[in-house]
Amino acid sequence: MKTIHGVSVTPGVAIAVGAVVDSIHGLNLVSPALLQEGLKALNAMLPVQDYPEAIIVCDLLNIGASLRVPGVNTIGIAAESQVPSDDVKVSVPCVIGLPDLLKSVHEGDIIIVDGGKGLVHVDPDLETIIHYQRMQELAAPRNVIYITAEHLPAKTVTGETVLVYAIVQSRSDLDEALHQGADGLVVDSKYSGFESYKDFAEILQLAAGKQIVFLAVDSINDILRATMHFAAPNQVSIVFACDWYHQGFQHIQSALELMRAEALFENLTPPAVHLGICAQVDELHCVKLLREADLAVVDVYRSSRILEDQPPLSQLALWLEQSFSSQVIVLLGPLIDQLPSAFDLGARSVAVAPCTVSDAKALVRAIGIDPGDFS
Repeated sequence: MKTIHGVSVTPGVAIAVGAVVDSIHGLNLVSPALLQEGLKALNAMLPVQDYPEAIIVCDLLNIGASLRVPGVNTIGIAAESQVPSDDVKVSVPCVIGLPDLLKSVHEGDIIIVDGGKGLVHVDPDLETIIHYQRMQELAAPRNVIYITAEHLPAKTVTGETVLVYAIVQSRSDLDEALHQGADGLVVDSKYSGFESYKDFAEILQLAAGKQIVFLAVDSINDILRATMHFAAPNQVSIVFACDWYHQGFQHIQSALELMRAEALFENLTPPAVHLGICAQVDELHCVKLLREADLAVVDVYRSSRILEDQPPLSQLALWLEQSFSSQVIVLLGPLIDQLPSAFDLGARSVAVAPCTVSDAKALVRAIGIDPGDFS
């Protein structure tokens, strides 16, 4: 085993056979055995994730980051030169500045790239391989499965289920919502800091199995891309303001076409999402859209602030009566005292502030209890 010290570019650990390339010979230095494995994968039309894996061993980083061995997944890069590449972003574990790297690697050698420490191990011994394999296992993301009592949907005394969503506008909201056992999340992206693929992927991973509704969406492509990688079919809903619903619908159809092309290239299933509308409860001209949308989010909380009065639940009744087969999520915010009245009008899904989720579920369980039972 030979360990070479270099400069870390991208953290992480990768273990695979080395594929040597350089700026003069290109892919001609790659071992025939690895080229044959890649050709077999292509001929068998294997999914991309099932391709054989390799670590690119190169003289220059921009060469290693741009060349691809056909039918082989690059999971790490080790470069001899210390010159970084400004034009190429490296998403796999990567170390540069490795003296005599090309002379040290022979055909069939296993390579370990330790991007965190800036190390590359050539032809490692069994103990070193086991050590790094254990590191990879510990670092692998694991979706949480929510099975404890607080994550069970609340039911009234008569056995009717009311789903309690949490309105999420920050990472602290997300943590609180999951801690309190929210049945789903309403991510209000208009007022939140969630705006990138990484943000949406984190939400979907942390809230595995829960329904996620994204409101006022600006980053549609990133949401769909994260959905394609981390969500179950129809776990995600994308909801537009009612006055922008038809424009949003056209926009998302174009975005879905792009995602289908990406899914075909990556051999993934295209994202399957519900589309819905979001309206304040007094925007009654939007009720007709319920027949087109998969779901509606009706904002009682902000409507009540505008009207400077109690939540106009009589107008909510019209939304619920006209919903037919569409799901309606009633956005109550901190007004959980209105939950029993909303239930009486027909609401079976509500969204509240994250810190009030457990209290809202307690209110649901109390619906139908005769006060005389406690006298």
